[in-house]
Amino acid sequence: MTAEPADAAGGRGRLRTWRVAVPAVSVSLILSAMTVGNQAHWQDSAIYLTAIKEFSVLYPPGFALYLTLCKAWTLLLGFIDFTLAVHLFSSCCAALAAGFLSLAAQRVTRDDASSAIIGCLAAAGYTWWFSGLFAKGYALFFLILAALLWRMVSRDPIGVALLSGAAWAAHPSASLVAPAVLLYIVSHRSEIRALGLRRLCWLIPAAILLAFGPNLLLLPLLSARDSIYSLGHAATADELLRYLTGARFTSLPGVWGFVGWRGAHVLQYAWEEFLGVGAVLVSIGMVVLIRERREERWGLLAWMLPVIAGATLFKIEGQFDFWLVSAWMPLWLCAALGLSTLRRRRPRAPQAALAVGLVWAVAANGQDLYLRGERLPEVLGRSMLGNLDPGSTLVVSSDDAIGLCHYLQSVRKFRTDVRVVLASMLSPTPDLEWYTERLRRHWPDFSPPDFDLVLVHAAKYTPLALTQAAVVQGRKPGSRPVFFDTEPAAALLPPGSVLPAGFLWKWSERPEDKPEARYWDFPVKLEAAAAHRGRKRGIAVTYGRDTLGVNPQSYEERIIYYLVQARRKLGDLAQREGSRDGFEQSARAYESIHAATPDFAEDPRVTYPLGLDYFMLDRFGDAERLFRKVLESDAGPQMNAGSLFYLGEIHRASRRPGQALEFYRRALQVVPADSPLKGELERRLQ
Repeated sequence: MTAEPADAAGGRGRLRTWRVAVPAVSVSLILSAMTVGNQAHWQDSAIYLTAIKEFSVLYPPGFALYLTLCKAWTLLLGFIDFTLAVHLFSSCCAALAAGFLSLAAQRVTRDDASSAIIGCLAAAGYTWWFSGLFAKGYALFFLILAALLWRMVSRDPIGVALLSGAAWAAHPSASLVAPAVLLYIVSHRSEIRALGLRRLCWLIPAAILLAFGPNLLLLPLLSARDSIYSLGHAATADELLRYLTGARFTSLPGVWGFVGWRGAHVLQYAWEEFLGVGAVLVSIGMVVLIRERREERWGLLAWMLPVIAGATLFKIEGQFDFWLVSAWMPLWLCAALGLSTLRRRRPRAPQAALAVGLVWAVAANGQDLYLRGERLPEVLGRSMLGNLDPGSTLVVSSDDAIGLCHYLQSVRKFRTDVRVVLASMLSPTPDLEWYTERLRRHWPDFSPPDFDLVLVHAAKYTPLALTQAAVVQGRKPGSRPVFFDTEPAAALLPPGSVLPAGFLWKWSERPEDKPEARYWDFPVKLEAAAAHRGRKRGIAVTYGRDTLGVNPQSYEERIIYYLVQARRKLGDLAQREGSRDGFEQSARAYESIHAATPDFAEDPRVTYPLGLDYFMLDRFGDAERLFRKVLESDAGPQMNAGSLFYLGEIHRASRRPGQALEFYRRALQVVPADSPLKGELERRLQ
């Protein structure tokens, strides 16, 4: 036999190497095909879908690389549903990322079977799988990082440099991998020097261009498109610099810090990615790494630890489980080492690991990741827009609200007559003038907010309350009503009526005594939404003057919260009638909240009015229990004073005057000075 030409042998070798990626890519695509949907998801998904559709500016740092690639993809797939096309882009990126991880494992282990199986197991991890199902840039980021890891273990400095730049362009958290890249440069400095000055002179600028070029070149162009859907403006050098550094988020007071539950969730998220099979293989691989490949452990630590620390400490990041997927990538290489070692002793170990690992992952994750037919996010948007008066204005204050409303208007063409504006971008400061001017150009009769009439009250009211009032003060007489997603400060508004409207609030210059029932006509009931809670993968953020608090929540809790507020308002309206029938209706409304969402049983905004209903219905035992529960919570002075007053009334009715007086005295100590209850307490104590 004659030897094959070197180039033919090399070509076959490369083909054999690439075949290692096929199983992982296939498994990932199959998992996505089984579960991907064509509706918007939670957590900024609708914001991204709108930005891709409109080719508008995303929030900092812009994510122009993802935006451009995905826009091109949707144009190529213009014959299918737009939202599904965007999700399929994520599916393909997640699948290719799993393939590159297999290639990296093959370079580490030289074991094709073990490497292919590790890519399959990684693709079935909860967050990796999830990244391929919805509209955000994480799957693209994973693809670039997996390719970077592959080139690092392949000792390819050119690939490492270029992919490091591309990773930063895909997501700023790539900066957390910088210590591993620097360690690679130091460890392979002789190979880098061997590239020669000529190559380095084009390689370094090329890497920098890949890192910063997409945002630097595209953001000014996108900012000039005059879209009302843009969430930022980066037209000048100063604006662009602040945009690229993400100062809007990183400079918030209290945004950095350790929170116990986030640290604990690192372990939870690791388990949900690896499950039992992956955890065992990682453990075996770590032993091999420590005993036989000690130098490589420093690279693993340099990659993992900064990512884990950065993801945990950046409190405002609501999807830090996605950041952590990049931390787990080197651990999957350890798992490949473990499986390869196990295979030498148990030849059938790879097949068993694949079968058990995939069955376990599908059983553990499949139901939660089945997003086909997912309705609740779009239902929330339709509940916000669907019942509003024609041509009205909706002032929103949350990312969920602006994202879903914009998505429904832009992509689904639903209620395009409603003028949706984001309160945080309406401001008298010069850096946000572009947003107001853009709204005026889009709606020629739009009146800019009149901040001059409300800023004199800046010391007493929140910026949101001032903005809401400025919108109403600036409108022209005879204009359509204005709706808000949080209650406005009635004292700042001109004459008119402020009434609840479902879970929104409506201001109209026409006096109205009672809101219309149609505002409570939602596509889903509270009980149905509460039955569909998923895993707690999101966060609820609370802002203080100099603090920022975060707590875990399931995404479904966002629509549950709105539906609870709508049900509360029905209870309040019935209670205000002052009749026994009204108190009975109110009690039923609040009792239904307790039944559907037990976590609201401790919320004084639900507990206190239900206690008042029970008091008015002469159910003193039930009322006393709830009022005491209010006093155990952080209810604020008004509800605390009210609870103490009614406890006094209960004891007075039970002919225990001494105890009643003690409750009255305690109530008088905490009641606000401007509360009507103060005079009543003083009369009781005379």
